[in-house]
Amino acid sequence: MPRERFTTKIETGERGRVFITIPFVPGDKWGKKPRHFVTGTINGVAFSGSLGSRGGSHFMPINKDLQSNAGVGPGDAVTVVIEPQAAGATSDLPEDLAQALADEPEARAFLEGLSAFYRNTYLTWITGAKQAETRAARVEQTVKLLQQKKKQR
Repeated sequence: MPRERFTTKIETGERGRVFITIPFVPGDKWGKKPRHFVTGTINGVAFSGSLGSRGGSHFMPINKDLQSNAGVGPGDAVTVVIEPQAAGATSDLPEDLAQALADEPEARAFLEGLSAFYRNTYLTWITGAKQAETRAARVEQTVKLLQQKKKQR
């Protein structure tokens, strides 16, 4: 998939959110997906993350570590090189969940498309089980919830 290069300014939003606006529609460039996971550089400093959208515009949050490592902050102009993350690169799924989702591509795609908050809620719930039976039951229940396209709270 093609790598995109552009210059933009780091912006701030409500509640101190720091981000860059993506000057193209990721779905048009890289294909439609529930969530675009990306890698690249900001002023030569490597990052990986995911893109968000609001009101028809696409953005990428810039966390404090990336701001510090790149020596940038709100209002600064930055050069961005960005591309889709390789297939499977975002797969931090526990082996038992990955196996359970192997024959459930729609459920797995729903999980991969969730925001980090909801995805991590599922993963923490599964990995937090103390007994093997509890963990197996949670994996089974997670697959069912994902098949129903439900977010875990």
